[in-house]
Amino acid sequence: MRNFVTVIAAISVMLSAAPMTTAYAADTVSASVTSEASLDNVSMEQLAGQWKYQISDTNYDVEISSKDNGTVVISKDGTYTYTDASGKTSTGTVKLGFEIIGGTSLQTVGFYEGSEHKFGGYYHNEEPDALYLGNNRISRLVRKGSAEVSLSDFTGTWKYQESNGDYPVDVSAKELGTFEISADGTYKYTDIDGKTITDKVKIGDETIGGKMFAVLRFFEGSEIKNAATCRASRPDELYIGNSGRIRLVREADKKSLTTHAIEKMDAYTFFDDLFARYIAHSDKEAFKVNDISYYKVTDFSLITSLDDIKDIIGKMFTGEIKDYFMRECNARFLEKDGILYINDGKRGSLQFNTNDGVIISDVTAEKFTATTVASNGLQGKCRAVFVLENGSWKMSSCTTGDFKNDNGTASQTAVRVSGDANCDGGVDMSDVVLIMQALSNPNKYGENGTAELHITAQGIVNADTNGDGLTVGDAQAIQKALLDLG
Repeated sequence: MRNFVTVIAAISVMLSAAPMTTAYAADTVSASVTSEASLDNVSMEQLAGQWKYQISDTNYDVEISSKDNGTVVISKDGTYTYTDASGKTSTGTVKLGFEIIGGTSLQTVGFYEGSEHKFGGYYHNEEPDALYLGNNRISRLVRKGSAEVSLSDFTGTWKYQESNGDYPVDVSAKELGTFEISADGTYKYTDIDGKTITDKVKIGDETIGGKMFAVLRFFEGSEIKNAATCRASRPDELYIGNSGRIRLVREADKKSLTTHAIEKMDAYTFFDDLFARYIAHSDKEAFKVNDISYYKVTDFSLITSLDDIKDIIGKMFTGEIKDYFMRECNARFLEKDGILYINDGKRGSLQFNTNDGVIISDVTAEKFTATTVASNGLQGKCRAVFVLENGSWKMSSCTTGDFKNDNGTASQTAVRVSGDANCDGGVDMSDVVLIMQALSNPNKYGENGTAELHITAQGIVNADTNGDGLTVGDAQAIQKALLDLG
Protein backbone atom coordinates (compact mmCIF):
# COMPACT_ATOMS: atom_id res chain seq x y z
CA MET A 1 0.00 0.00 0.00
CA ARG A 2 1.04 3.60 -0.49
CA ASN A 3 3.17 4.88 2.38
CA PHE A 4 1.40 8.25 2.34
CA VAL A 5 -2.02 6.68 2.75
CA THR A 6 -0.70 4.40 5.47
CA VAL A 7 0.63 7.31 7.54
CA ILE A 8 -2.48 9.42 7.07
CA ALA A 9 -4.75 6.49 7.92
CA ALA A 10 -2.81 5.78 11.09
CA ILE A 11 -3.23 9.40 12.17
CA SER A 12 -6.95 9.16 11.40
CA VAL A 13 -7.32 6.12 13.67
CA MET A 14 -5.61 7.95 16.52
CA LEU A 15 -7.99 10.89 16.13
CA SER A 16 -11.08 8.75 15.69
CA ALA A 17 -12.67 9.38 19.07
CA ALA A 18 -14.66 12.22 17.45
CA PRO A 19 -14.83 13.67 13.93
CA MET A 20 -12.69 16.73 14.59
CA THR A 21 -10.69 16.87 11.34
CA THR A 22 -11.37 19.94 9.23
CA ALA A 23 -12.15 18.96 5.67
CA TYR A 24 -11.26 22.26 4.08
CA ALA A 25 -8.92 25.07 5.03
CA ALA A 26 -11.20 28.01 5.65
CA ASP A 27 -14.83 28.98 6.04
CA THR A 28 -16.48 28.84 2.66
CA VAL A 29 -18.78 31.20 0.85
CA SER A 30 -22.44 30.72 1.77
CA ALA A 31 -24.39 28.88 -0.88
CA SER A 32 -27.18 31.46 -0.65
CA VAL A 33 -24.94 34.40 -1.64
CA THR A 34 -22.45 32.82 -4.02
CA SER A 35 -22.64 34.13 -7.55
CA GLU A 36 -21.22 30.99 -9.14
CA ALA A 37 -23.58 28.12 -9.76
CA SER A 38 -22.36 24.62 -8.92
CA LEU A 39 -23.18 21.43 -10.79
CA ASP A 40 -23.22 19.70 -7.38
CA ASN A 41 -25.63 22.11 -5.68
CA VAL A 42 -27.30 20.17 -2.85
CA SER A 43 -30.20 21.12 -0.60
CA MET A 44 -30.62 20.42 3.10
CA GLU A 45 -33.63 18.27 2.24
CA GLN A 46 -31.38 16.00 0.14
CA LEU A 47 -28.97 15.61 3.04
CA ALA A 48 -31.62 15.03 5.69
CA GLY A 49 -31.53 11.60 7.31
CA GLN A 50 -29.17 9.33 9.19
CA TRP A 51 -25.53 8.96 8.17
CA LYS A 52 -22.86 6.61 9.46
CA TYR A 53 -19.54 8.21 10.38
CA GLN A 54 -16.77 5.90 9.20
CA ILE A 55 -12.98 5.90 9.34
CA SER A 56 -10.58 3.76 7.34
CA ASP A 57 -9.49 0.45 8.78
CA THR A 58 -5.70 0.74 9.22
CA ASN A 59 -4.04 1.34 5.85
CA TYR A 60 -6.96 1.07 3.42
CA ASP A 61 -9.17 3.72 1.86
CA VAL A 62 -12.42 4.01 3.79
CA GLU A 63 -14.54 2.57 0.95
CA ILE A 64 -12.29 -0.53 0.84
CA SER A 65 -12.41 -1.28 4.53
CA SER A 66 -13.94 0.81 7.28
CA LYS A 67 -15.15 0.80 10.83
CA ASP A 68 -18.11 2.74 12.16
CA ASN A 69 -17.36 5.59 14.53
CA GLY A 70 -20.87 6.81 15.28
CA THR A 71 -23.86 8.33 13.51
CA VAL A 72 -24.81 11.78 12.29
CA VAL A 73 -28.50 12.68 11.94
CA ILE A 74 -29.12 15.70 9.70
CA SER A 75 -32.46 17.49 9.96
CA LYS A 76 -34.20 19.48 7.24
CA ASP A 77 -33.95 22.61 9.42
CA GLY A 78 -30.16 22.55 9.11
CA THR A 79 -29.31 21.09 12.52
CA TYR A 80 -27.50 17.84 13.24
CA THR A 81 -26.82 15.44 16.10
CA TYR A 82 -23.63 13.41 16.27
CA THR A 83 -23.53 10.29 18.45
CA ASP A 84 -20.08 8.77 18.78
CA ALA A 85 -19.28 5.08 19.19
CA SER A 86 -19.47 5.36 22.99
CA GLY A 87 -22.93 6.97 22.91
CA LYS A 88 -21.82 10.54 23.65
CA THR A 89 -23.83 13.12 21.69
CA SER A 90 -23.20 16.64 20.41
CA THR A 91 -25.37 18.96 18.37
CA GLY A 92 -24.84 21.82 15.98
CA THR A 93 -25.73 23.31 12.63
CA VAL A 94 -24.99 22.35 9.05
CA LYS A 95 -23.85 25.04 6.62
CA LEU A 96 -23.69 24.66 2.86
CA GLY A 97 -21.22 26.56 0.75
CA PHE A 98 -18.79 26.50 -2.13
CA GLU A 99 -15.03 26.37 -2.36
CA ILE A 100 -12.99 27.14 -5.45
CA ILE A 101 -10.19 24.65 -6.05
CA GLY A 102 -8.21 24.80 -9.27
CA GLY A 103 -10.85 26.99 -10.83
CA THR A 104 -13.62 24.50 -10.03
CA SER A 105 -16.50 25.32 -7.68
CA LEU A 106 -17.06 22.50 -5.20
CA GLN A 107 -20.06 22.05 -2.93
CA THR A 108 -19.06 21.97 0.74
CA VAL A 109 -21.01 20.69 3.73
CA GLY A 110 -19.75 22.03 7.08
CA PHE A 111 -20.73 20.90 10.59
CA TYR A 112 -20.49 23.56 13.32
CA GLU A 113 -20.87 23.69 17.10
CA GLY A 114 -21.67 27.31 17.66
CA SER A 115 -19.11 29.22 15.58
CA GLU A 116 -16.55 26.41 15.70
CA HIS A 117 -16.13 24.36 12.53
CA LYS A 118 -15.89 20.76 13.78
CA PHE A 119 -15.71 18.79 10.53
CA GLY A 120 -16.95 18.91 6.96
CA GLY A 121 -16.72 17.43 3.50
CA TYR A 122 -17.37 17.84 -0.18
CA TYR A 123 -20.59 16.75 -1.87
CA HIS A 124 -20.49 15.30 -5.40
CA ASN A 125 -23.54 14.35 -7.45
CA GLU A 126 -21.76 11.26 -8.72
CA GLU A 127 -21.51 9.98 -5.12
CA PRO A 128 -24.75 11.22 -3.51
CA ASP A 129 -24.66 8.77 -0.60
CA ALA A 130 -21.17 9.66 0.70
CA LEU A 131 -19.52 12.78 2.08
CA TYR A 132 -15.75 12.38 2.17
CA LEU A 133 -14.13 14.34 4.99
CA GLY A 134 -11.02 15.79 3.39
CA ASN A 135 -9.12 14.69 0.29
CA ASN A 136 -7.52 11.45 1.50
CA ARG A 137 -10.57 9.16 1.49
CA ILE A 138 -9.78 8.03 5.01
CA SER A 139 -13.00 9.21 6.69
CA ARG A 140 -16.52 9.91 5.50
CA LEU A 141 -20.22 10.05 6.20
CA VAL A 142 -22.28 7.35 4.44
CA ARG A 143 -26.04 7.59 4.10
CA LYS A 144 -27.67 4.96 6.31
CA GLY A 145 -28.92 2.04 4.23
CA SER A 146 -26.58 2.57 1.28
CA ALA A 147 -24.96 -0.75 0.32
CA GLU A 148 -25.54 -1.78 3.93
CA VAL A 149 -24.55 -5.40 4.26
CA SER A 150 -22.60 -7.53 6.71
CA LEU A 151 -20.23 -10.42 6.30
CA SER A 152 -22.91 -12.76 7.64
CA ASP A 153 -24.86 -12.10 4.42
CA PHE A 154 -22.10 -13.84 2.46
CA THR A 155 -20.76 -16.58 4.71
CA GLY A 156 -20.84 -20.02 3.16
CA THR A 157 -19.68 -21.64 -0.06
CA TRP A 158 -19.74 -19.89 -3.42
CA LYS A 159 -18.88 -21.43 -6.78
CA TYR A 160 -16.31 -19.56 -8.84
CA GLN A 161 -17.50 -19.56 -12.46
CA GLU A 162 -16.26 -18.19 -15.77
CA SER A 163 -18.23 -18.04 -19.00
CA ASN A 164 -18.14 -21.18 -21.09
CA GLY A 165 -16.80 -20.02 -24.45
CA ASP A 166 -18.35 -16.70 -25.39
CA TYR A 167 -21.67 -17.14 -23.60
CA PRO A 168 -22.53 -14.87 -20.65
CA VAL A 169 -21.69 -16.71 -17.42
CA ASP A 170 -25.33 -16.88 -16.31
CA VAL A 171 -26.25 -18.63 -19.56
CA SER A 172 -23.44 -21.20 -19.69
CA ALA A 173 -20.68 -21.45 -17.11
CA LYS A 174 -17.70 -23.59 -16.29
CA GLU A 175 -16.76 -24.04 -12.65
CA LEU A 176 -13.16 -23.38 -11.70
CA GLY A 177 -13.30 -23.75 -7.93
CA THR A 178 -15.02 -22.61 -4.75
CA PHE A 179 -14.76 -19.72 -2.31
CA GLU A 180 -15.61 -20.46 1.32
CA ILE A 181 -16.28 -17.23 3.21
CA SER A 182 -16.07 -17.42 7.00
CA ALA A 183 -17.60 -15.21 9.68
CA ASP A 184 -14.13 -14.28 10.99
CA GLY A 185 -13.32 -12.32 7.81
CA THR A 186 -11.25 -14.97 6.08
CA TYR A 187 -11.83 -16.94 2.90
CA LYS A 188 -10.51 -20.12 1.39
CA TYR A 189 -10.30 -20.54 -2.38
CA THR A 190 -9.93 -24.06 -3.74
CA ASP A 191 -9.33 -24.41 -7.48
CA ILE A 192 -10.36 -27.41 -9.58
CA ASP A 193 -6.94 -29.00 -9.03
CA GLY A 194 -7.32 -28.83 -5.26
CA LYS A 195 -4.84 -25.99 -4.71
CA THR A 196 -5.96 -23.64 -1.92
CA ILE A 197 -5.43 -20.01 -0.96
CA THR A 198 -6.49 -18.66 2.43
CA ASP A 199 -6.47 -14.97 3.32
CA LYS A 200 -8.79 -12.15 4.40
CA VAL A 201 -11.94 -10.76 2.76
CA LYS A 202 -13.21 -7.25 3.44
CA ILE A 203 -16.59 -5.67 2.74
CA GLY A 204 -16.52 -2.26 1.14
CA ASP A 205 -18.41 -0.44 -1.55
CA GLU A 206 -18.18 1.26 -4.92
CA THR A 207 -20.37 3.93 -6.49
CA ILE A 208 -21.30 3.36 -10.13
CA GLY A 209 -23.61 5.72 -11.99
CA GLY A 210 -24.61 7.44 -8.74
CA LYS A 211 -25.56 4.16 -7.03
CA MET A 212 -23.57 2.60 -4.22
CA PHE A 213 -22.98 -1.16 -4.40
CA ALA A 214 -21.49 -3.48 -1.81
CA VAL A 215 -18.15 -4.98 -2.84
CA LEU A 216 -16.31 -7.97 -1.39
CA ARG A 217 -12.54 -7.64 -1.85
CA PHE A 218 -10.41 -10.76 -1.56
CA PHE A 219 -6.82 -10.17 -0.46
CA GLU A 220 -3.56 -12.04 -0.79
CA GLY A 221 -1.33 -10.26 1.65
CA SER A 222 -1.70 -6.54 0.92
CA GLU A 223 -2.83 -7.10 -2.68
CA ILE A 224 -6.47 -7.15 -3.74
CA LYS A 225 -6.77 -10.21 -5.98
CA ASN A 226 -10.50 -10.06 -6.73
CA ALA A 227 -13.26 -7.51 -6.20
CA ALA A 228 -16.79 -8.93 -6.41
CA THR A 229 -19.77 -6.59 -6.68
CA CYS A 230 -23.13 -7.38 -5.07
CA ARG A 231 -26.40 -5.89 -6.28
CA ALA A 232 -29.49 -5.96 -4.06
CA SER A 233 -31.53 -7.31 -6.98
CA ARG A 234 -29.14 -10.29 -7.33
CA PRO A 235 -28.49 -11.47 -3.77
CA ASP A 236 -26.91 -14.80 -4.72
CA GLU A 237 -24.46 -13.54 -7.34
CA LEU A 238 -21.22 -11.58 -7.00
CA TYR A 239 -19.83 -10.37 -10.31
CA ILE A 240 -16.09 -9.89 -10.82
CA GLY A 241 -15.41 -7.22 -13.45
CA ASN A 242 -18.09 -5.55 -15.55
CA SER A 243 -18.29 -7.87 -18.54
CA GLY A 244 -20.70 -10.39 -17.00
CA ARG A 245 -18.21 -13.21 -17.67
CA ILE A 246 -16.95 -14.05 -14.14
CA ARG A 247 -18.95 -14.47 -10.96
CA LEU A 248 -19.32 -16.14 -7.61
CA VAL A 249 -22.69 -17.81 -7.15
CA ARG A 250 -24.25 -19.61 -4.21
CA GLU A 251 -24.66 -23.34 -4.49
CA ALA A 252 -27.90 -24.21 -6.30
CA ASP A 253 -29.82 -25.31 -3.21
CA LYS A 254 -28.97 -22.05 -1.44
CA LYS A 255 -30.14 -19.73 -4.23
CA SER A 256 -33.24 -17.62 -3.73
CA LEU A 257 -36.18 -17.73 -6.11
CA THR A 258 -35.13 -14.24 -7.24
CA THR A 259 -31.80 -15.55 -8.48
CA HIS A 260 -33.34 -18.54 -10.26
CA ALA A 261 -35.80 -16.19 -12.01
CA ILE A 262 -33.21 -13.61 -13.08
CA GLU A 263 -30.82 -16.25 -14.41
CA LYS A 264 -33.48 -17.77 -16.65
CA MET A 265 -34.89 -14.39 -17.70
CA ASP A 266 -31.43 -13.23 -18.74
CA ALA A 267 -30.94 -16.50 -20.60
CA TYR A 268 -34.24 -15.93 -22.42
CA THR A 269 -33.05 -12.47 -23.50
CA PHE A 270 -29.75 -13.93 -24.73
CA PHE A 271 -31.26 -16.74 -26.78
CA ASP A 272 -34.13 -14.74 -28.26
CA ASP A 273 -31.64 -12.09 -29.35
CA LEU A 274 -29.32 -14.79 -30.71
CA PHE A 275 -32.00 -16.30 -32.92
CA ALA A 276 -33.21 -12.86 -34.03
CA ARG A 277 -29.91 -11.20 -34.88
CA TYR A 278 -27.64 -11.13 -37.89
CA ILE A 279 -24.73 -13.55 -37.46
CA ALA A 280 -21.74 -13.21 -39.79
CA HIS A 281 -21.79 -15.73 -42.61
CA SER A 282 -20.46 -16.27 -46.11
CA ASP A 283 -21.93 -14.05 -48.83
CA LYS A 284 -22.19 -17.04 -51.12
CA GLU A 285 -25.31 -19.16 -50.88
CA ALA A 286 -24.41 -22.74 -49.90
CA PHE A 287 -27.75 -24.41 -50.72
CA LYS A 288 -31.52 -24.04 -50.50
CA VAL A 289 -34.11 -25.95 -48.50
CA ASN A 290 -37.74 -25.38 -49.49
CA ASP A 291 -36.64 -22.22 -51.37
CA ILE A 292 -34.90 -20.85 -48.26
CA SER A 293 -31.26 -19.90 -48.82
CA TYR A 294 -28.63 -21.04 -46.29
CA TYR A 295 -25.15 -19.57 -45.79
CA LYS A 296 -22.09 -20.93 -44.00
CA VAL A 297 -21.66 -19.39 -40.54
CA THR A 298 -18.30 -17.64 -40.08
CA ASP A 299 -18.79 -16.13 -36.59
CA PHE A 300 -18.65 -18.78 -33.87
CA SER A 301 -18.45 -16.37 -30.91
CA LEU A 302 -22.07 -17.04 -29.89
CA ILE A 303 -22.98 -20.39 -31.40
CA THR A 304 -20.74 -23.38 -32.08
CA SER A 305 -23.18 -26.22 -32.57
CA LEU A 306 -26.91 -26.88 -32.36
CA ASP A 307 -26.40 -29.69 -29.84
CA ASP A 308 -24.60 -27.29 -27.48
CA ILE A 309 -27.37 -24.70 -27.68
CA LYS A 310 -30.17 -27.24 -27.32
CA ASP A 311 -28.47 -28.74 -24.26
CA ILE A 312 -28.39 -25.33 -22.52
CA ILE A 313 -32.00 -24.62 -23.50
CA GLY A 314 -33.09 -27.95 -22.01
CA LYS A 315 -31.39 -27.12 -18.70
CA MET A 316 -33.06 -23.70 -18.32
CA PHE A 317 -36.47 -23.95 -19.96
CA THR A 318 -39.43 -26.28 -20.19
CA GLY A 319 -42.96 -26.24 -21.57
CA GLU A 320 -43.88 -23.71 -24.23
CA ILE A 321 -40.63 -21.74 -23.90
CA LYS A 322 -38.46 -24.79 -24.46
CA ASP A 323 -40.61 -25.77 -27.45
CA TYR A 324 -40.36 -22.21 -28.81
CA PHE A 325 -36.57 -22.08 -28.64
CA MET A 326 -36.18 -25.56 -30.09
CA ARG A 327 -38.32 -24.47 -33.06
CA GLU A 328 -36.21 -21.33 -33.41
CA CYS A 329 -33.03 -23.43 -33.49
CA ASN A 330 -34.39 -25.55 -36.30
CA ALA A 331 -35.93 -22.61 -38.16
CA ARG A 332 -32.79 -20.47 -38.21
CA PHE A 333 -29.88 -22.93 -38.29
CA LEU A 334 -28.99 -26.13 -40.06
CA GLU A 335 -26.02 -28.40 -39.47
CA LYS A 336 -24.69 -30.49 -42.35
CA ASP A 337 -21.53 -32.62 -42.42
CA GLY A 338 -20.31 -30.90 -39.26
CA ILE A 339 -20.72 -27.41 -40.77
CA LEU A 340 -23.19 -24.85 -39.40
CA TYR A 341 -25.42 -22.85 -41.75
CA ILE A 342 -27.86 -19.99 -41.20
CA ASN A 343 -30.69 -18.36 -43.15
CA ASP A 344 -31.60 -14.67 -43.16
CA GLY A 345 -34.78 -14.91 -41.07
CA LYS A 346 -34.03 -11.87 -38.92
CA ARG A 347 -36.79 -10.56 -36.60
CA GLY A 348 -37.38 -8.64 -33.39
CA SER A 349 -36.74 -10.12 -29.95
CA LEU A 350 -38.09 -9.93 -26.39
CA GLN A 351 -35.77 -8.30 -23.85
CA PHE A 352 -36.26 -8.93 -20.13
CA ASN A 353 -35.10 -5.89 -18.13
CA THR A 354 -33.88 -7.44 -14.85
CA ASN A 355 -31.58 -4.55 -13.84
CA ASP A 356 -33.89 -3.54 -10.96
CA GLY A 357 -34.74 -7.07 -9.93
CA VAL A 358 -38.01 -9.00 -9.96
CA ILE A 359 -41.10 -9.39 -7.79
CA ILE A 360 -41.85 -12.98 -6.75
CA SER A 361 -45.46 -14.11 -6.26
CA ASP A 362 -47.77 -17.15 -6.36
CA VAL A 363 -45.17 -19.31 -4.62
CA THR A 364 -45.89 -23.01 -4.10
CA ALA A 365 -43.59 -25.97 -3.62
CA GLU A 366 -43.46 -26.60 -7.36
CA LYS A 367 -44.27 -23.27 -9.00
CA PHE A 368 -43.80 -19.50 -8.73
CA THR A 369 -44.21 -16.33 -10.81
CA ALA A 370 -41.67 -13.53 -11.34
CA THR A 371 -42.35 -10.06 -12.76
CA THR A 372 -39.63 -7.58 -13.68
CA VAL A 373 -39.62 -4.37 -11.63
CA ALA A 374 -38.59 -2.33 -14.68
CA SER A 375 -40.11 -2.15 -18.14
CA ASN A 376 -38.05 -3.03 -21.19
CA GLY A 377 -39.22 0.20 -22.80
CA LEU A 378 -41.04 -1.47 -25.71
CA GLN A 379 -43.28 -4.34 -24.65
CA GLY A 380 -43.54 -3.30 -20.99
CA LYS A 381 -42.77 -5.40 -17.94
CA CYS A 382 -42.12 -9.10 -18.37
CA ARG A 383 -43.74 -11.83 -16.32
CA ALA A 384 -42.72 -15.50 -16.33
CA VAL A 385 -43.91 -18.71 -14.68
CA PHE A 386 -41.34 -21.15 -13.30
CA VAL A 387 -41.82 -24.81 -12.45
CA LEU A 388 -39.69 -27.29 -10.55
CA GLU A 389 -38.60 -30.07 -12.91
CA ASN A 390 -36.27 -32.88 -11.80
CA GLY A 391 -35.03 -30.74 -8.91
CA SER A 392 -34.31 -27.64 -11.04
CA TRP A 393 -36.32 -24.44 -11.51
CA LYS A 394 -37.08 -23.84 -15.19
CA MET A 395 -38.98 -21.09 -17.01
CA SER A 396 -42.09 -22.52 -18.63
CA SER A 397 -44.03 -19.53 -20.01
CA CYS A 398 -43.89 -15.74 -20.19
CA THR A 399 -45.88 -12.69 -21.21
CA THR A 400 -45.49 -8.90 -21.26
CA GLY A 401 -47.71 -6.02 -20.22
CA ASP A 402 -48.32 -3.16 -17.81
CA PHE A 403 -48.86 -5.32 -14.70
CA LYS A 404 -49.85 -2.42 -12.46
CA ASN A 405 -51.00 -4.90 -9.80
CA ASP A 406 -47.65 -6.60 -9.43
CA ASN A 407 -47.08 -5.91 -5.73
CA GLY A 408 -49.40 -8.63 -4.46
CA THR A 409 -52.80 -7.01 -4.98
CA ALA A 410 -55.84 -7.35 -7.28
CA SER A 411 -55.10 -9.78 -10.11
CA GLN A 412 -52.01 -11.18 -8.41
CA THR A 413 -52.41 -13.34 -5.33
CA ALA A 414 -49.27 -12.99 -3.23
CA VAL A 415 -48.20 -15.72 -0.83
CA ARG A 416 -47.23 -14.39 2.58
CA VAL A 417 -43.83 -15.68 3.65
CA SER A 418 -43.25 -14.49 7.21
CA GLY A 419 -40.15 -12.28 7.32
CA ASP A 420 -39.89 -11.91 3.53
CA ALA A 421 -39.66 -8.11 3.44
CA ASN A 422 -38.33 -7.91 -0.12
CA CYS A 423 -40.89 -10.42 -1.50
CA ASP A 424 -38.30 -12.64 -3.19
CA GLY A 425 -39.85 -15.84 -1.86
CA GLY A 426 -37.21 -16.50 0.82
CA VAL A 427 -35.98 -15.06 4.10
CA ASP A 428 -32.37 -13.95 4.59
CA MET A 429 -30.32 -11.02 5.87
CA SER A 430 -31.37 -8.85 2.92
CA ASP A 431 -34.87 -8.78 4.48
CA VAL A 432 -33.43 -7.52 7.76
CA VAL A 433 -31.50 -4.81 5.90
CA LEU A 434 -34.59 -3.66 3.98
CA ILE A 435 -36.65 -3.39 7.18
CA MET A 436 -33.99 -1.23 8.81
CA GLN A 437 -33.71 0.91 5.67
CA ALA A 438 -37.49 1.40 5.55
CA LEU A 439 -37.59 2.42 9.23
CA SER A 440 -34.54 4.70 9.19
CA ASN A 441 -35.13 6.32 5.79
CA PRO A 442 -38.84 6.00 4.87
CA ASN A 443 -38.61 8.72 2.21
CA LYS A 444 -36.25 6.49 0.25
CA TYR A 445 -37.07 2.94 1.35
CA GLY A 446 -40.60 3.17 2.79
CA GLU A 447 -43.76 1.94 1.06
CA ASN A 448 -43.85 5.07 -1.12
CA GLY A 449 -40.09 5.55 -1.17
CA THR A 450 -38.05 6.88 -4.07
CA ALA A 451 -35.57 3.97 -4.16
CA GLU A 452 -36.17 1.41 -6.88
CA LEU A 453 -36.13 -1.45 -4.37
CA HIS A 454 -38.15 0.10 -1.53
CA ILE A 455 -40.38 -2.00 0.69
CA THR A 456 -43.86 -2.70 -0.70
CA ALA A 457 -47.23 -3.04 1.02
CA GLN A 458 -46.92 -6.82 0.75
CA GLY A 459 -43.37 -6.62 2.11
CA ILE A 460 -44.61 -4.78 5.19
CA VAL A 461 -47.25 -7.46 5.78
CA ASN A 462 -44.61 -10.19 5.41
CA ALA A 463 -42.09 -8.42 7.66
CA ASP A 464 -44.54 -7.77 10.51
CA THR A 465 -43.77 -10.95 12.42
CA ASN A 466 -46.06 -10.35 15.41
CA GLY A 467 -48.90 -8.23 14.05
CA ASP A 468 -48.03 -4.98 15.86
CA GLY A 469 -46.80 -3.09 12.80
CA LEU A 470 -43.31 -2.87 11.31
CA THR A 471 -40.70 -2.23 14.01
CA VAL A 472 -37.03 -2.80 14.76
CA GLY A 473 -38.21 -5.80 16.78
CA ASP A 474 -39.28 -7.51 13.56
CA ALA A 475 -35.79 -7.13 12.12
CA GLN A 476 -34.29 -8.48 15.33
CA ALA A 477 -36.69 -11.46 15.39
CA ILE A 478 -35.83 -12.38 11.79
CA GLN A 479 -32.11 -12.04 12.44
CA LYS A 480 -32.32 -14.25 15.53
CA ALA A 481 -34.21 -16.88 13.60
CA LEU A 482 -31.62 -16.83 10.81
CA LEU A 483 -28.80 -17.19 13.34
CA ASP A 484 -30.67 -19.92 15.27
CA LEU A 485 -30.57 -17.90 18.49
CA GLY A 486 -34.10 -18.84 19.52
